[in-house]
Parts: sequence; C-alpha cells; structure tokens
Amino acid sequence: MKRILFLFGAVFFFANSFAQENEFKPEAGDFSTEVNFKPFASSPVSIDLIRLRRFIDDENALRIGFMVNLDRMEDANNSLNDEDHELYQSIEVTFQPGFERHFEGTERLSPYVGIEAELTIKSSKAEIEEELITTNIEGAWNEYGSNRGFTRLGMNLLFGADYYIAREVFIGVEFGWGYHLYKQSEISITHDEFDAANEIDGGSDMESRSFIRNGFRLGFNF
Repeated sequence: MKRILFLFGAVFFFANSFAQENEFKPEAGDFSTEVNFKPFASSPVSIDLIRLRRFIDDENALRIGFMVNLDRMEDANNSLNDEDHELYQSIEVTFQPGFERHFEGTERLSPYVGIEAELTIKSSKAEIEEELITTNIEGAWNEYGSNRGFTRLGMNLLFGADYYIAREVFIGVEFGWGYHLYKQSEISITHDEFDAANEIDGGSDMESRSFIRNGFRLGFNF
C-alpha cells in the first residue's frame, strides 16, 4: 500500500511539474518571501531581514525589507552586590523599500536590477545603580560609545538573479553598491545626585561600498 501511495505521489509530482514546465517564473499579483541559505554552515537557514516582494506584472516587482532587533542585558557584572543593578537596552529598526526590473533570462533563470532606499535607526540606553547612585546613559551603553546608537540613510543599487527550482521555489544571489549618510547618536550621562548632564556629541560620515547579501537567498512564491 505504501509503495502504491509513493508511486501515485511521484507520478502526480512529475505530471504537475511537466504541466508547469513553461510557468516557473512568477506572474502579476504573485508574492514572494525568502530566507538566507548557507548549506555548509552550522545553521544553514537564517533570517537577517523580513523580505517581501510583489510582482505588479511579469517584469516589475515592488519589494520591502523590515527588521527589528532588540538587545537587552541585565546584571552583566557578576561582582555586583544585592543593592547594585545594571540594565543595558538597545533597539535597531531597518526599513528598506525598493523596486526590481526583471529581464527575460531563460525558462527558469530571472536576472534583475533594482534600487532600494534604506533607513536604519538604533537607540541605546543604560541604567546603572551602584553604591546608592543611579547613572543614566542615553545614546550608548557607556561613555566610551559601546553599542552606540545611530541613524543611517542611504540608497542601494542592486544586481541579482533568481533560479526557479519549481514554480513556487527559487534560489537567488544578490549584490550591489550603496551610498549612505551615517550619524552617531549624542551620548548623555546623568547622575541622580547632579543636576547637570555630561554630553558627548555624535559624529557624522558618508560612505559608499559594494556588498553581497549573506549567502544564497532561498525564496518561496505564494
């Protein structure tokens, strides 16, 4: 019985694949999402950004990437006594809207170029209670700028290709070049026994760089 079910499933799979052999690529109205795929790593599947793509027709697609990363550490110093307390927190948010233009390629291969904007904001703060004195730090985790907050605004030119293993599944690569404006957060340090705050100005910079996305992109259409 199991062999019959297996053969029936195999026949159905190959028949369905044959029926769709000219329909691998997405069509207008299709959505896709993806994960990072590194087959030789200890964790072969990972997610750095939540990415969604919608094809407005067979050649053009809108895309968006979104990430929220939270980092929190409490009582990291093992030498603290019961009355002392340390709390470190940061949040980083990335938003990447963009557009892709796909070319004919082959039956399964879909090369494309694209452009995306990028906005990343990171905020950090710390609260340290030691010997009945509370120190609040905004903009970083300490006065030396550890885990410092920042704002990054930029534009990325994209070049990539998707290879469709099946109608709903593809493996892709993507690389590009980006230009970004980068500004570090100001660090403000206050103590509950002093009225004045110690402030450290944040610097700004511009950078341009090439990049390649982390590993392969393993994607799914729906």
